[in-house]
Amino acid sequence: MTLIQQIFWGGLFLGLCLVLETALLLWCADALRRHHIRFSHHSRLMRQLGMLLIAIGFVVAAHTAHVWIWSAALVLKGGIFDSWNPAVYFSVATYTTLGYGDIVLDSGHRIFASFAAMTGMLSFGISTAFLVGMMRPVFFSRPVFPQD
Repeated sequence: MTLIQQIFWGGLFLGLCLVLETALLLWCADALRRHHIRFSHHSRLMRQLGMLLIAIGFVVAAHTAHVWIWSAALVLKGGIFDSWNPAVYFSVATYTTLGYGDIVLDSGHRIFASFAAMTGMLSFGISTAFLVGMMRPVFFSRPVFPQD
């Protein structure tokens, strides 16, 4: 891929992942609102545990989906890998910015793949902010969701 193609496709997949994360976090907020009533008669510990598990489940699902999107991009769009195992491995290592370096891409795909790392950094920041924002009221005994 040319430099412009790498930037275009990398930005497109990054945007797709962030739209997906936004949708999942909005869905999570809605699920937490619905389950807030369900957990209201439980002990404080059970309420906290239930709400936290729901939120973490959505965040893990979002990050897992991102890794699969980037794996698919590397196998299907980039044609870089011919099987899913190394593509998923490379995607996880890049997305988490761990970057073992045991798989190095050619110069025609390096910038494209670096967008996976940017996706991971942005997504981890967004999901951390979401968890803090949604869980703070749960742990500090303030109403999680004001009555409408």
